[in-house]
Amino acid sequence: MGLFDNKAGIVTGAASGIGRASAIAFAKEGASTVIADLEIARAHGEEVVDQIRKAGGEATFMATDVTDVVAVKHLLNTTVSAYGRLDFAYNNAGIDVEGVTTDTNESTFDRVIAVNLKGAWMCTKYEILYMKSHGGGAIVNAASEAVGSAVVSIRKGDRVVVPTHICCGFCYNCVRGYSASCLVTNPGSAGAAYGYPGMGPYRGTQTELVRILFADANCLSLPGEPGDQWEHDFVLLADAFPTGYHATELAQVTSGDSVAIFGAGAIGLLAAYCALHLRGATEVNVVDYIPERLAKAGELGAILIDFRKGDPVAQILEQRGRFRTQAGATWGGEEVMGGVNCGIDAIGFQARDRADPTREKPDQVIHDLARLINPNGRLGIIGVFLPNDAKPVGKIEARGDLLVHWQTLFRKGITVGMGRDPNERYNTKLRDLIIAGRAKPSQIVSHRLPLSQAPAAFQKFDQRIDGYIKVILDPQG
Repeated sequence: MGLFDNKAGIVTGAASGIGRASAIAFAKEGASTVIADLEIARAHGEEVVDQIRKAGGEATFMATDVTDVVAVKHLLNTTVSAYGRLDFAYNNAGIDVEGVTTDTNESTFDRVIAVNLKGAWMCTKYEILYMKSHGGGAIVNAASEAVGSAVVSIRKGDRVVVPTHICCGFCYNCVRGYSASCLVTNPGSAGAAYGYPGMGPYRGTQTELVRILFADANCLSLPGEPGDQWEHDFVLLADAFPTGYHATELAQVTSGDSVAIFGAGAIGLLAAYCALHLRGATEVNVVDYIPERLAKAGELGAILIDFRKGDPVAQILEQRGRFRTQAGATWGGEEVMGGVNCGIDAIGFQARDRADPTREKPDQVIHDLARLINPNGRLGIIGVFLPNDAKPVGKIEARGDLLVHWQTLFRKGITVGMGRDPNERYNTKLRDLIIAGRAKPSQIVSHRLPLSQAPAAFQKFDQRIDGYIKVILDPQG
């Protein structure tokens, strides 16, 4: 059963972009949908109709100029005549004109106002009049996406993914590959991000529409159509996939390495995925205590370490010792190399106290990895450490400090890498790996939910219950 079974409606501006995606989404939920757009867009509109019908839905194209009252009335009458009802309308038609104010003439301005303002008003007016006399309905007014006049590589209707970090693409750090430390997008600091504390005035992007700065640098073009086999994989390019990959870069994971990853959240899982399937690690141990997370790590091919069963370092050392005994010695004195070559902290300041997992112990994981990593090994810290912990567990943490076993790390000659991921450095090749079928990061996705369920999803994710590992929110769900 679909959400719009036995219902009919109109989507204006539906031959491309958001209108096209919305019409297809309505049809998938069972709605009979009228694809309304200008006559010059008929070919694209008919393509949408064909796509819907091939998927088993019902649609028809209707050439409509939303600025013409006769055309709007005809659109409503035709819809009701064809389907016997009008339950919803998505007034999405809109236009954008490239150029600056001083170069815009009066007729162009009048056309923009006629389509974007008058058109939406007129459609709404006559839709309301019909719905009021026939038991009600639902109307949504929106606007098609627009592309700024300075943007070169992106066009209206393009399918793109946008990273969490915002970069300009041309500053001293960006041109050297450090886009997470952009010097332009957050003046006076290094780095900007959507919805990230201390990284500029930008709000989060879990919304239907968002303004993207420096689109040429921040929008990664994607092939395909909404709802295709790549959709969940492409969504993860916005943050989790490149972050997980960056964790393996920080730890310098390479072919033949043994790896231990503390934390089986989305980033830890994708770090495990990248280490095993993209970077050639021979074994990856994943440490956590939540059954659903550990189960997901097992699906990826990792060795599961549940710290509720005891010291995870001891568990890994004991397990590797058994393997070494079975395999037989290959190098003299190798018993001191019983740990792992690479360690990754994918938790950060919210690491759990092993003695009481309900409490935080920010330095727990770093202490464990200092014990576990072999001499001359590598430690990658991708878990977040904030300048100020809102709920510090002690006086040291309240100052923004941590106790780290530097003497152990120094004695072993361990290389330490840490920091936010420079999305721009990785995203193109990760996208191409997805397209080629060599990468499938969406294996970690646990839920796909409509935007209306976001608050409850966040709560369950924060509480780490009901298997909420990685959630994709669908604005049109």
